Amino acid sequence: MSLAALFMSVAQVHAAILDGTYSNVCMNSETGDLGGVELQIAHIGDRSTVSLKTCEGGCWQQPTRAIVMRGNQIVFSAADQGFDQSGKLVHTTVRRFTAIARGKGLVLESHTYSPGLQRLQKQPPGTSTGNPKEQPIPVHRCL
Repeated sequence: MSLAALFMSVAQVHAAILDGTYSNVCMNSETGDLGGVELQIAHIGDRSTVSLKTCEGGCWQQPTRAIVMRGNQIVFSAADQGFDQSGKLVHTTVRRFTAIARGKGLVLESHTYSPGLQRLQKQPPGTSTGNPKEQPIPVHRCL
């Protein structure tokens, strides 16, 4: 087995272990608004992807993206797009993220989106915030 094949096998094992939904989404007790981040990681064959959902008032789903595995770290990018009232695209901002496996969750870091660390807990299989095809994640109240 070549070194490249061995490295790919290790990356595939890490990705398969990390499969699932991770979230820190919570509800503001005064307004009912949702806040936080949700990641869904999937590994099929030699392809690993992440779906990022950001919640600020409501939740917005980003397109699914390919991820790069580096040991227990996942590296990916997501693009925020802004539109004017007529629907014309007025800006695109690409943000880079690193998620690091910690215990039963992930620590998500980005220097360009909500700076600082966000701790995400692994959720039961088949759950998601606001996805009618899956069971809803029980959303707790924000502190």
